[in-house]
Amino acid sequence: MSTKVATSPAPPEAKRSSPTKEAALYVDIKGAVKHPGVYKIASNERVSTVIQRAGGLLEQADLQQVNLAQKLADQAVIYIPRVGEETVGECVTFIEQPTTATAPAPASGATSTSTAEGKVNLNTASKDDLTKLTGIGPKKAEQILAYRQEHGAFKSIDEIKQVSGIGEKTFTSIKDQLTI
Repeated sequence: MSTKVATSPAPPEAKRSSPTKEAALYVDIKGAVKHPGVYKIASNERVSTVIQRAGGLLEQADLQQVNLAQKLADQAVIYIPRVGEETVGECVTFIEQPTTATAPAPASGATSTSTAEGKVNLNTASKDDLTKLTGIGPKKAEQILAYRQEHGAFKSIDEIKQVSGIGEKTFTSIKDQLTI
């Protein structure tokens, strides 16, 4: 057993490097960046920071499709498209952690958008996933994706009521189908 000997607080640098403070988070950046790859990040980092760590953007990068302010989470995949390239889904996707030890792992290269209970994850769902919700059509699904792109990950399922056209009645009919 070890005991604390120091009486003064450790400098900020020592606190950040302490392995007991936070688990390491990793993100994968691909596409129009100088050095694509997997990068270790702090829990509060954003897309713009990882782009800088990856050596910056290539000349043909299309930032119109990327939310540079989006907060990141462990196992996020960031894809920076090139000008003229159409992306399918979000430029930042999140790999969901299995909820139990027996949950199957997603197929290689695939992202999981629902949990073992069959719920739709608001932070990873594609347009197609969202249209499977009761009363959510393609237009409403696009509005949900736009809200997520603009505001970042949903903090609670109740936040979906902030999307234009989704009121209490719609929320009540879909809340059991949602997770974050």
